[in-house]
Amino acid sequence: MEDFVGIGPRGFLLTKEEWLARHRTGDLKYESFELADVRVRLYRDTAVLTARQVAKATYRGQSVPGQFRATLVFVKEAERWLLAGLHLSPIVEGA
Repeated sequence: MEDFVGIGPRGFLLTKEEWLARHRTGDLKYESFELADVRVRLYRDTAVLTARQVAKATYRGQSVPGQFRATLVFVKEAERWLLAGLHLSPIVEGA
């Protein structure tokens, strides 16, 4: 969606274009990426997905491995599911 908002694991906000640019420029590179414990709840034309994200990545050459709780919100428009928002929260050891 054009009004997509991504909330990163440190609380920063990114627009759709800013989020995509991190990948397009090569600043953010994934070595591995996995979603586990995926749950989807449907509400008419809205779906809320929660999961545990495990990733090994680099951002501008710096390692950013980690585990996160992810919430993704999808909206159905013209028979397509579009990502409206994404929120990542780090999982602290022992939690």
